[in-house]
Amino acid sequence: SFSADKFKSKVVKWITTRNHPLREVETPEFHEMIAAANIDAKPHIFANHQSIRDHILSEYHCNKGIITEHLAQAQSKIHITFDSWTTRSGQHALTGICVHYLDDQGQVRDYLLALPEQLGQHFGINYAEVIGNVIAEYNLMDRIGYFVSDNARNNDTSHILNLVAQSILWGKDKDAFDNENKNIPDEEKFLKEWQKEGPLGTLIDILFSINTPFKHELFNSYQVAENNLLPKNEFIPLNIIKPVKTRWNAFLDSFEQAIQLRGPIDSFVQYHINKWQRETASLRVKGKTIPKPSLYIQLGGLNSYDWDVISNYIAILQLLKEATKKLEARGRAGRHGAIWEVIPIMDWLLRTFEEG
Repeated sequence: SFSADKFKSKVVKWITTRNHPLREVETPEFHEMIAAANIDAKPHIFANHQSIRDHILSEYHCNKGIITEHLAQAQSKIHITFDSWTTRSGQHALTGICVHYLDDQGQVRDYLLALPEQLGQHFGINYAEVIGNVIAEYNLMDRIGYFVSDNARNNDTSHILNLVAQSILWGKDKDAFDNENKNIPDEEKFLKEWQKEGPLGTLIDILFSINTPFKHELFNSYQVAENNLLPKNEFIPLNIIKPVKTRWNAFLDSFEQAIQLRGPIDSFVQYHINKWQRETASLRVKGKTIPKPSLYIQLGGLNSYDWDVISNYIAILQLLKEATKKLEARGRAGRHGAIWEVIPIMDWLLRTFEEG
């Protein structure tokens, strides 16, 4: 038999879990789909986006009491981890606050407790106010154990591995130079130039230059042209992956995709080199100042040696990704992530790098 409450609950779950716009319930297509599935459900569709918003908030506040009760029954202290997030538009900063504890059955529980907006600059006092409000809201003042922020040295091994990857790619630690002290300034200068103008810096400059509908369309056309040489069934052009510094394995994903798209990337670069040369030809003849082009145009794109260097970095980053994957689980029976695995994984990583 049809249940209006169960139907609304499923719609809310679908909207929130799959991240659909709240206005989805207002569309004719949604109404037609529901009516086709069960005509009895149609009168119970949320009237508009505001009504479903109110329903979601009501459900949130109803379940909030359950969470508060569960926290009150915890057998252990309530430990808190937190980190800051920014929306893709850059307009809103959020602080993710997670709790970790043993419940009344002795089971480890960890989950996102709150995601409040972070106002003001990311200073400690501002974080303290936001987190303090959440602690008070759930009556945890006398139950708090440890706090761990994202930049704590003892936070998590996978985070450290991500920092190792960043150091390999962009590091400038003078202790890493196996050379006499008098040569270190020259080494640092060379490394800085290499990071900006070397294969990695050039590739990243290319990837971030593909930033308009026309450039994406042009890049896709080169993929289609390459596929026409050796046609594949159900061919779909790939999107470039622009690396995000704070996202684990982002550079590896970006570089691996770039290797797959080497031909189209080279064609894209050559198109823009030719275009720049045509557009500046008259300026050169007249002896006028020529505007400075993008870095990848100045350097002439990537040659075979550059692509080999990128492939070598991929091999290194793949080892770090493998280590990350082995340490990121919950550590239960039959799964990775147990604390005892940290040292063996680190030893394996160090030995592999030293032997390489």
